[in-house]
Amino acid sequence: MAARSLLPTDTELATFDHIDRVVHWVGLERGVWDAFDATLGGRTTLRLIATLPIGTLHTATSRTRIPATATLPERELYAVEIIQVALVWRAARKVFGLPDVDPLVEDPTVARPVTSNTEMTQKEAEESQVSDAASAAMHRAPGEGTSKTAKRRQRDKAKIERLQEDNRRQKYGNPPWLQSTGKGGSGSASGGDGDGHPRRAGREFQTDREGNQICFTFAKGPVGSCSEPCPQQRTHCCQFCLGSHPNAQCQQKGGGKGKGKKGNKK
Repeated sequence: MAARSLLPTDTELATFDHIDRVVHWVGLERGVWDAFDATLGGRTTLRLIATLPIGTLHTATSRTRIPATATLPERELYAVEIIQVALVWRAARKVFGLPDVDPLVEDPTVARPVTSNTEMTQKEAEESQVSDAASAAMHRAPGEGTSKTAKRRQRDKAKIERLQEDNRRQKYGNPPWLQSTGKGGSGSASGGDGDGHPRRAGREFQTDREGNQICFTFAKGPVGSCSEPCPQQRTHCCQFCLGSHPNAQCQQKGGGKGKGKKGNKK
């Protein structure tokens, strides 16, 4: 059986004479598209969507809100709806012969340059997490973080980030701080499983035994400094013993062997 195309065929493209036909082809609910269209100012056409800058597309999808109903509160777009909007954008570009670009995949040309060092330094890891936390705070609505709606938004966002990361890894491989150096190689630490993890920078672990990055907000801050589950999908554990507590509560400070209780990854 021949593989089906993700994008419209030439026969389907010939029928796309209006943006509504593309929305119907993607299967996006009309009310969701109307909300997205309103975010852009309304009255969008096939030509305007095709020429929409990718940055504007990202901004519009993050700002779009689906109005509240009698049973449901106002909400952001679900992960599936964001993917459908992206497909509308890609199909519109194909109608006008523009190059196909997947807006949900991170652009490798603007990513952090990869050095020959196979281990992320502690400073680089901390800077990455500070940037992630700042971005999340900028897009957080007032009161978000405790309600069921907020938790659902976090789950949807995490799904999209995992999809983006899976796509990036399939194309470009693992980032340098998650690449295995083999048992006993550079970047490995005692207590590991032979695959280079857990990994240290100085005396502090940067990853857990499974290779997941440790949340520095939780580890270096006071109790409760990062919400559960971790918004960035990182492991909540101690950097000295990998126990399920912040660094300040560790009994093995400065001499841990990485054999403590494994941190809880939420």
